[in-house]
Amino acid sequence: MQAVVIGKYGGLRLFRPIMAAYFQLVIKKQCLSALIPPSTLFVFTPLTTDYMRRKNVLSHPQHLFPTFPAIAVKVLLPALLPLLSLPALAQTQSVKVEGKTAPKADDKNAPTIIQSERTSGRPDRIVNFDDNVELVKGSTVVNADHAVYRNLEDEIDATGNVRVLRNGDCYVGDSMRMGIDSGAGVVINPAYKLLRNNGQGKGEKIDFLDAERSVIHQGTYSTCEGLNPDWYLQADTMNLDTGLDTGRAYGSVVMFKGVPILAAPSAFGLSFPLSSARHSGLLPPSFGSSTKGGFELGLPYYVNIAPNRDLTVSPKLIQKRGLQMGLDGRYLGTTYAGETKLEFLLNDRQTETNRYALSSIHSQTLMPQLALAWNVNLASDDNYPADFSNSISQTAVRVLPRDVSLAYSGSFWSATLLTSNYLVLQDPLAPIVKPYDRLPQLTLHAGKFDVMGLDWSVDSILTRFSHPTLVNGDREVLQARVSAPIVQ
Repeated sequence: MQAVVIGKYGGLRLFRPIMAAYFQLVIKKQCLSALIPPSTLFVFTPLTTDYMRRKNVLSHPQHLFPTFPAIAVKVLLPALLPLLSLPALAQTQSVKVEGKTAPKADDKNAPTIIQSERTSGRPDRIVNFDDNVELVKGSTVVNADHAVYRNLEDEIDATGNVRVLRNGDCYVGDSMRMGIDSGAGVVINPAYKLLRNNGQGKGEKIDFLDAERSVIHQGTYSTCEGLNPDWYLQADTMNLDTGLDTGRAYGSVVMFKGVPILAAPSAFGLSFPLSSARHSGLLPPSFGSSTKGGFELGLPYYVNIAPNRDLTVSPKLIQKRGLQMGLDGRYLGTTYAGETKLEFLLNDRQTETNRYALSSIHSQTLMPQLALAWNVNLASDDNYPADFSNSISQTAVRVLPRDVSLAYSGSFWSATLLTSNYLVLQDPLAPIVKPYDRLPQLTLHAGKFDVMGLDWSVDSILTRFSHPTLVNGDREVLQARVSAPIVQ
């Protein structure tokens, strides 16, 4: 066994142990610390696109801005509750992301070690390696039957049973050429498997642009196990970027059980993730038909705004009515969470009116003992659920609740102030009576255990009932309890 070590500094040294010959070749490079004293050594990293691309996905705490409902609460409540000390609007909120990915090895500064059964050539020019060749540089490992290292070009050519490991990803091919320091290279007739999402495939050629970017020519991609996956993506070219955790295919066709189900021309790239992380992109289309609307076609698009926020845009073409737009936004913060859905159709062809529906759920902790919540639902007309719902349960909804509550919890007591109103969607053939509105309802609870050997509690509910046509009134419910434990 013979080995060559290509380091970063120094000259040429020759070692001759009993069973092997070790060469150490050093690529001379100018050291920045030799020009600037250590005390004045600074590294300036410009915020370029390449720098941002190389940042690990979700490998650092994400600074997330508050959503609109949270901002509205922080604006309005200080005027009503001056004792609250809420953060300023300009302050961002930070969400801790668990499970950081390990930092990648510094391949550029790592030494290059090449081992083989036989070695020949000139160390300062060309070195030939034969039989069981292995190259190791940081997180990159190359195995082959034969290899040639060119010192001046800083490149290695490998042939015969080539196997490449880069950051856990595996590539197997007939031959390979790769720059030692740059990581750029090419593999002929490769088969590959990615570590992050078990993605695998093959192609005619893979070009490694750098340590994170690669291009697959006339290749396939699938996350199914086995030699014959149930589905796979076939494309003229595929750009894989592990830094951005995204792949993009051009001239692509999605195959399922050998049948093409989706195609995209070369001018439009089909994007797909390289891990289980969420990514923006098109969702599966929806098809349907109804007697009232005719043929329906929906093509939703998912927008991954931030790790704690997303938006789904759902345009739907309804044959007899027009184009309906749907928005579904979800958000999650350290002290708040919620979801808001909005649907609207401008100038319905059948009713010649604007149709819309709104649903919003929000909960937020304003301070350790004070919480706010709401559940608001709106519809433009009585027939909206029946005309646009896709399920029987939604079509039958005729009473839409609208609640806003404010709850406070003390050391031994709690209070909840609730305002509740209902929107009734009437059916002329089967009208229903609108429920009473609670404007407002105050609930109080207090209690303690083991007070002079007794347990006590008091519950009170004070409600003002309001109705546009029926009798209005107030109701007070008071319930007190005192108990004494019996110990035998």
